Amino acid sequence: MEKYSVIILITIVQSAIFVASEQPAYVPTDNITLNCGATTDLLANDGRSWAADKNSKFGPFESSHIKSQAYEADTQDGSETVPYMTARVSRSEFKYTFPVTPGQKFVRLYFHAVSYKEYDRSKALFSVKAGSFTLLKNFSASLVADSKDVKSFFKEFCLNVEDNEVLDLVFTPSRSASYDTNAFINGIEIVSMPTNLYYTPPDSLDVPFVGHSYPFPVGNDTALEMAYRLNVGGQSISPNDDTGLFRLWSDDFFYMTKNSYVTVNTSMPINYTMIQRYTAPEMVYWTARTMGPSLVYTEKHNLSWRLPVGSGFQYMTARENTDVITWTRHVGVPIRKDYVVSVSKEYITIDLHPIHAKYYDVILNRIEVFKLSNYDGNLGEPTPSDSSNSAGAKSKKRSLLIAGVGCAAGLIAIISLLVYMAVRRQRKGTSLLCWWINQNEGKSTRTSLLPDELCRHFSLDEIKAATNNFHDDLVVGKGGFGKVYKGFMDEGEKIVAIKRLNPESSQGIREFLTEIEMLSQLCHVHLVSLIGYCNEKREMILVYDFMSNGTLSDHLYGTSFAYDPLTWKQRLEICKGAATGLNYLHTEVRHTVIHRDVKTNNILLDDKFTAKVSDFGLSKEDPKAEVLITGIKGTRGYMDPEYARGHKLTEKLDVYAFGVVLFELLCASVGTMRQ
Repeated sequence: MEKYSVIILITIVQSAIFVASEQPAYVPTDNITLNCGATTDLLANDGRSWAADKNSKFGPFESSHIKSQAYEADTQDGSETVPYMTARVSRSEFKYTFPVTPGQKFVRLYFHAVSYKEYDRSKALFSVKAGSFTLLKNFSASLVADSKDVKSFFKEFCLNVEDNEVLDLVFTPSRSASYDTNAFINGIEIVSMPTNLYYTPPDSLDVPFVGHSYPFPVGNDTALEMAYRLNVGGQSISPNDDTGLFRLWSDDFFYMTKNSYVTVNTSMPINYTMIQRYTAPEMVYWTARTMGPSLVYTEKHNLSWRLPVGSGFQYMTARENTDVITWTRHVGVPIRKDYVVSVSKEYITIDLHPIHAKYYDVILNRIEVFKLSNYDGNLGEPTPSDSSNSAGAKSKKRSLLIAGVGCAAGLIAIISLLVYMAVRRQRKGTSLLCWWINQNEGKSTRTSLLPDELCRHFSLDEIKAATNNFHDDLVVGKGGFGKVYKGFMDEGEKIVAIKRLNPESSQGIREFLTEIEMLSQLCHVHLVSLIGYCNEKREMILVYDFMSNGTLSDHLYGTSFAYDPLTWKQRLEICKGAATGLNYLHTEVRHTVIHRDVKTNNILLDDKFTAKVSDFGLSKEDPKAEVLITGIKGTRGYMDPEYARGHKLTEKLDVYAFGVVLFELLCASVGTMRQ
């Protein structure tokens, strides 16, 4: 499949959720609604008048002797409305010409994907051009309708018409071997838009190009296709309830990736000083999503939306931290921020996270996403039908070859896996500390690495990008080893915890080495997972799965509004999970592992409140399952008195500490009294 580089414009509007009592509508200079295939003017359900294209000054105009035809939809079940009741259909090229005023315009194309007499719906495959812009390329309305599970839909575009230009819309059927493809259109709407509503003013460089050091102004030489227009926290808003621009606003609920949000409703006035009133209808400002008043919770969570985009393109995830008061210096002032991003996946993820400790919350009223035309003015995606047919033909020709290669590869993989398991079993007791060269010797940390099959190696640049160059606002924990940061890996798709060693802490180095050795050999659902590491430029960094619900201690002793109180069922499941993890360490591994620092701070909770035992920096292996004599390590209040007196280390140390944890869960009281 041919790949395209596509830029996405993301408009995010935030406010302090106060609304104006009146919002004057914008009055467009051009407001054209053409009902294609109709013989008389008709009123739509919303009261707007749609002009028939029969004998219209706008067309259709055709050069071929094969003329377009006007048809009613075959399925008149009462659900169709203007302009979806009739269509203009042709097997040859036709166009409409609109003499509009210069400036930026909305162009909306309406499609009712059904069969029209002898024109089968599956044969409708065509392109649409507007001047130098290709709006649709090898477009199949039936495939789009089926994928959306709808009969009717529209496509919205934005483009600029220069002085002394007319707006031509040219519909061209795609050529096929049987020449039976056709182009059709049900309705065309052209509405003037306020200058630079979505475009960048010529004297402005305020549109950041995410991931680059230079801006990306969206000029008049670019066409836009609307991908999403979401009313965050609210319901859909009809075009008639817009600000005179006749835009449709959709509900954002189905694009939310988490339920960790608060929906806010209000009707207090808003101070319009930084945006125009026509930017969005007042109903958009009536609702918003926020993360609520919990400081501890918002430190560790995001507001997230996942927005699928078209196939055949390269995408980069767009994300932005939101802090309205910091931007505006006032409460009640809506602020709009535009970002241009290039993405490489088939969806866009928008994550909002607070970055200032003083305002630990985010708030969002609206999201708009536009696809921008590429260097040759193209907005069209690869043809779904052509792609599938091509793939099918190739697969038939190569099926026997693929089957043979697949069987051979599978056999090789099985043999390799068996050999690897046998070798690893023999080496399981071997220490992995050799991957790190002692920093005191002044040697490079790049000379030896942790084996790649055990975990992922991250570059220091990746770590810095994930933590915004180790920004203090992303710190979620501190200890003797250093700091733990919340990070965003894989273009923001994966949230991780990043532990960075303080190079001045000799104790931290020993704990880090022990943790690497332990976690690289241990794997259990109730133990924290090591994802990877970084050992570049004398940095020593470990990357773990991020535990969105923090530590057990957070829930027992955090501020009163940090988390909802744990239910007794949750407490029981947490106890069972932690106990299962400890039992695995004591009885189910080749060499017994004694954790030595079991406490509520070291029991982490994921998004489903699954308990994960963490922090193996003090752990010890017991190869002979005998009593060990060692120095005292651990946390006061959780330490077995026998171990404290005699320095005799056994599994009983963990059992005693876990007993203290059980009492804490029952009583919500710490294990030591500071008196």
